[in-house]
Amino acid sequence: MRRNLVTAGFAAALVGMGVAGAHRHTQTQSKCSWVSEPVPDAVIHIQETSPIGIVSADLAWKGKVIRSLLMGQPNGYGSQWWSFKGQDGQPVGGGRLVPFRGNEPSRSRGRNPGERSDAAPKKALLVGLGSSLYYSDFREEGDLSRAGEGFWKLPDHCFFPGRA
Repeated sequence: MRRNLVTAGFAAALVGMGVAGAHRHTQTQSKCSWVSEPVPDAVIHIQETSPIGIVSADLAWKGKVIRSLLMGQPNGYGSQWWSFKGQDGQPVGGGRLVPFRGNEPSRSRGRNPGERSDAAPKKALLVGLGSSLYYSDFREEGDLSRAGEGFWKLPDHCFFPGRA
């Protein structure tokens, strides 16, 4: 009995930390679109952010939604990730999401305002997205694979999943 209570308490604490660290920009984030820098016909439209910070998005190609995506960051400071959203809503495949400010990875920059320029444009790389698209039913869409391998530009009001 005591073991079950300890386990339940630990699980509740983890969920609480996830909720406490939930995405702090949910309202503006849901009106956000990431545009491919090399091929602007590819756009990621952010749909919603869950209470524990998992971002749901749609990948559109030439105005048509072709895949649903999930993005997140475990434990509030783990490596950020992306995946395809499976039919059951669970993550399928995917890879790392690397946030940038200008041409520098966000985490390589200092945390103090004097050590970094928040004016640098926000960008992200979704590692493996291009090859995942190429080895699917979009093999003939070379520009889509190129978009997947390049930077995605985020407008100023948009945020990376997690703490970047």
